[in-house]
Amino acid sequence: MLDIISLDKIKYLCNITSETLKCQTCFIASSENANHYSLNNYLYPSNNSNYNNLLNNFVCNYFTLNIPAIITTSFKFKVVIINFYIKHYVGSLFIGPFETDTNLITASSNNLTSYPIIEEFLLLNWICLLHYSIYNTSIYSSNILKIDSKYKDLNLNIKTTYKKLLSENRQNMFSYHSTDHIDSIYKAVKSGDIDNIVINLQKTLDGEFGVLAKDNQIRSKKNLLIIRVSNCSKAAIDGGVSSETAFTLSDSFIQNIEKIDDYSLLCDIGKKIPIAFAAKVRETLKYKYSKNIYKCIDIINKNLYENISLSKISMLINLSPQYISSLFKKEVGVTLSEYILKCKIDEAKYLLTHTNYSILEISTLLCFHDQSYFTKTFKRFTGITPKKYASKSSI
Repeated sequence: MLDIISLDKIKYLCNITSETLKCQTCFIASSENANHYSLNNYLYPSNNSNYNNLLNNFVCNYFTLNIPAIITTSFKFKVVIINFYIKHYVGSLFIGPFETDTNLITASSNNLTSYPIIEEFLLLNWICLLHYSIYNTSIYSSNILKIDSKYKDLNLNIKTTYKKLLSENRQNMFSYHSTDHIDSIYKAVKSGDIDNIVINLQKTLDGEFGVLAKDNQIRSKKNLLIIRVSNCSKAAIDGGVSSETAFTLSDSFIQNIEKIDDYSLLCDIGKKIPIAFAAKVRETLKYKYSKNIYKCIDIINKNLYENISLSKISMLINLSPQYISSLFKKEVGVTLSEYILKCKIDEAKYLLTHTNYSILEISTLLCFHDQSYFTKTFKRFTGITPKKYASKSSI
């Protein structure tokens, strides 16, 4: 964040932007109250009153943006707004109106005269350069917001809904539950404390859950459960569970939640969510591996369908192969290569019983160099061949 920016620098940026893009450019400074704006001290102003109204309208609606934005108005012309935050909001650099489409004929219904045409490539690069000049940090064209007049409508709808709900809640003596319940569940999941989760789920809340889908109780409950899944997933990761495991469990819950249209069943699955994530944490804590070993295991789990090796893992976590090999054997009890094979065979067992892949296809998917080696390795870990395992599981 900036500490200070001089008026001379602002003037310079406005002037060089105007000369380069051949477009109206000005700076609008905020008053002490960020909700009101002074239009008396903007630079390079237009005498057109409609232009003044345009400035006031856009800055009032978009001053909260913290990255540059190209805004397409309801009249189809475009403007750029770059907000200045120097410890707090101090004003906005405003470029426009203009067009980027040479084939577009804009009706000048607001009498702002004709609009200059700026090539989009030049515009994007210039915005990146301005941002760097102001904040001394890089931003790429893909990060620049491109929004239309619907953004304003959405903001207005959110504010209107907020005020309406606030008034209704006060009239009906409605209050949301405190964060104590959420915090307790989060801490319990993070520590793998299933008993504490059960106790917390039985407690009476000191408030109510919000309505996340008006006039649809099922959708509202699903949304609340998806939020719970997200919170529990984050808690599990903080508790040491790999992101791959946590996000996969999260996806599993959400996909099944979407399939359920029975409210009582949704309530039941809601109780299972934190318990399932806490169980993953407890399982992780049971082994008490070091951080580097958890990194190795996470990489292996993410790359079962690749030809993962000790050298690749050592490169990814920036440690020597010798160190990783020694540490893995010491903490896990088996060599890293043996652990990789075991994980691949566990995956093969799932594929044999839950998919229509052939044994050859499975061995190829899991990067075994031939089917014979896959069969031999499978039998070493399970005691039977893949063919017998598949037929036995289908009975």
